[in-house]
Amino acid sequence: MKLKILYIIFFSIELLSCRKFKNHRDVIFSNYILFDSNYKNINYDSILFNSKYRKIDSVLHFNNEYNVSLEKNSLNQLNKIEGYWLNNPDNYGNYFRFDEKGYLVKYMFLLGDGNHDSYRIENLYQDNKYEEKGSSFVNNIKWNSNNQDSVLKYTLYFSAFPRKDLFVFYSIDNKKFKQLPIHKSCSMPFLREVELVLNKTEVKNQIFIKTDADNLYFQLKGLSNKMTYIDTLHIFK
Repeated sequence: MKLKILYIIFFSIELLSCRKFKNHRDVIFSNYILFDSNYKNINYDSILFNSKYRKIDSVLHFNNEYNVSLEKNSLNQLNKIEGYWLNNPDNYGNYFRFDEKGYLVKYMFLLGDGNHDSYRIENLYQDNKYEEKGSSFVNNIKWNSNNQDSVLKYTLYFSAFPRKDLFVFYSIDNKKFKQLPIHKSCSMPFLREVELVLNKTEVKNQIFIKTDADNLYFQLKGLSNKMTYIDTLHIFK
């Protein structure tokens, strides 16, 4: 345990002392190491683990609920970051893959079913640019309610990668939008959450979620610094 704590302290000091990160990998990995300790108690294991699901060189434990596996290449460089819940072997959340120079090859937000992602950014080497598919609105959970409840409760999840600043709005008619408070998730870096409460009499079968995303962590050719997405959230009463 002492070695784990010392590693985190040493790596954090090393990162903070650097005035400039060298590449995409440095920027992204620093967000995991320096993930706000007010949210999660992070421990580090240096291991070599192989299974039919993943090859892991080391693991970051986020309060023993969400784990992040770190995989290295043959040059002993970090080339993959992916996460999973302890009760599900399929990856959920942020997935990053880097080339040998530490630049981003692919980002995805995985949905934990082994097959699907809701958002991805990929380096198209043949075109020398990045391509973006999906939107920052990556997932949602509808909380259980009974027929007597007058409200519907949702938690909406948004990816704060590759753009740092997110502003979220909702609309019943896709005309008038109302802004919603957004906060950092306590589960993992680069994730934001919104609590949405709807009156059952107010909505029908769907609402519209508008996301304004701004301020890229670093320039990615082919991607705009600012994007606006409008997604449809289907309502099941």
